[in-house]
Amino acid sequence: MRDIGLFKIAPKVNLSNKELLYVNLRGANLRGANLTDVKNLTPEQVKQAKNWKTATYDEN
Repeated sequence: MRDIGLFKIAPKVNLSNKELLYVNLRGANLRGANLTDVKNLTPEQVKQAKNWKTATYDEN
């Protein structure tokens, strides 16, 4: 996976319908984030973030 650099994700951010290929979420705060219909994001990438369990996901 290519690292695209550091960036901050604010709690409750809406990332729905976004293309997240190669994103590095290590240490990002996903508290309350909307990740519905996100493209090219793996469960492994998500689990590197903090508070990933509180984000909203698709059913599949």
